[in-house]
Amino acid sequence: MKKWMMLAALALLAGWCFGQNTLVVVPLQNRGERSLSADVETITELLGNAVARTRRFDVVDRAALEDVMREHKFQMDDWSSDSKSVEMGRVLNANYIVRGQVSRLGKNLIVTARILDVNTARILGTAEMSLQSTNEAFNKMENFVRDLTRDVRSESNRLPQSRPVRRSTQRSSDNNEPADDAWKNKWVYLGGVLGGGYNKYTYTVTRTEYYSYYDPYSHDYYYFSEDYEDSYDDTLGLAFFGFQADFWPLKFLALEADLGFGVFGEEIKPIIPLLVKFGGRPGPMELSANIGYTIGAGFTVGTTVGVRAGPGVFSIELFFIPEGDIGQIFIVTAGYKVGLGNKK
Repeated sequence: MKKWMMLAALALLAGWCFGQNTLVVVPLQNRGERSLSADVETITELLGNAVARTRRFDVVDRAALEDVMREHKFQMDDWSSDSKSVEMGRVLNANYIVRGQVSRLGKNLIVTARILDVNTARILGTAEMSLQSTNEAFNKMENFVRDLTRDVRSESNRLPQSRPVRRSTQRSSDNNEPADDAWKNKWVYLGGVLGGGYNKYTYTVTRTEYYSYYDPYSHDYYYFSEDYEDSYDDTLGLAFFGFQADFWPLKFLALEADLGFGVFGEEIKPIIPLLVKFGGRPGPMELSANIGYTIGAGFTVGTTVGVRAGPGVFSIELFFIPEGDIGQIFIVTAGYKVGLGNKK
């Protein structure tokens, strides 16, 4: 009795958590030699991960699948039967099942798969790929899954509506883009920066030399002076703090404005870079080359390297001002910025 209560609870939990586009990836069958067992498991894992990355389906966890198989005393061979597969899919409250096999053809591995509609037992899509080695699966799996699931989207509208529909937290309501990616598709990024660097500058010291001259004919002394200027190069460490704003009107081009202050010893001076950035808008990684002008300092070049961190971007920027009113400046900053304004 307890066993069936646990099974029922597991099925209900699967229905609540996975919703209307739940999919089961069945372990691929090994139709080759036993030595391929590890490779087949790896390819199955890559297949499940690739399906999950499409964000069109909620993929049933492998452990949950194995638990239900044990409870119902299903064997792996049962998945070769469409009726058994459909029955198992219904127990898991799934809408789709992906099953297939790996076999040997000459020196190559042949991977085939099909996706079934649990409610109708219809085959909605098939795909196959040839691998010279298992390593090729990393590069070919995305296209394999795209071919396999290409025609499934139109079928999802025909599913019965009796199952509870979960509000998905994986999609952005503003632009229908996955939430993990939506944060990068913004018009403006705002944040704060801190950093440091050095200021190489030249200063001039004026000195006066005094001379006297005795005229033996007039028996008088004459006095005169002459000024000399001596130039010296020196460096001064500086601290930098301020605010940053990036505007991305185009995918590979942005305008950056910084309102910063540099602490030069005991003196604080404004540093306001206005830059054009050539590179990629913040995604998994931001990388750009920057060129522009710093008000009060001069021509500026630099670069930005950023990585995703939570809802925003953690970035490190380099500024180099070769020659300006306050000398040659090199600054490294670290900052954090978040995106505002979804692009449609």
